[in-house]
Amino acid sequence: MSVKFKVKDVNENEASLKWIEGFQFLGYAREHSVTIDQKKEDGGENLGFKPTELLLLALGGCLGSRIAAEAMFKGLKIEDLKLDIGISRAARTGGSNAKWLITVKVHIKGDISKEEKEKIVEKAEKYCKISHILKGTCEIHAEVVS
Repeated sequence: MSVKFKVKDVNENEASLKWIEGFQFLGYAREHSVTIDQKKEDGGENLGFKPTELLLLALGGCLGSRIAAEAMFKGLKIEDLKLDIGISRAARTGGSNAKWLITVKVHIKGDISKEEKEKIVEKAEKYCKISHILKGTCEIHAEVVS
């Protein structure tokens, strides 16, 4: 389904959504758009990303771009970078108030030591805006897998 609507000019820290029907929305940010929907078994038509999937993609995109930037800054060459991200209810331990646990498995291919990869990921977590926004309700564990 192709739906067009005029959106106001938005800056890089704004987005606009237009309801289409049912659980479908068309989201806009800058000059890009994305379809949001639910799975059929949840009442949607499965024509787009679920909101939770977009949240995980936003976190992954933020961390991934920070990892790439940090490696570039250090003069390290990444041959391939993949992040696998999942979310589940958090078991509250150690005084944590987090309601959700997000796990990020980072796969970095390149001539980079595991220790250097871990430093890069740690720095990426420190500077990722999305990570900071989620910290109050989510516990985020990023781990270098390869």
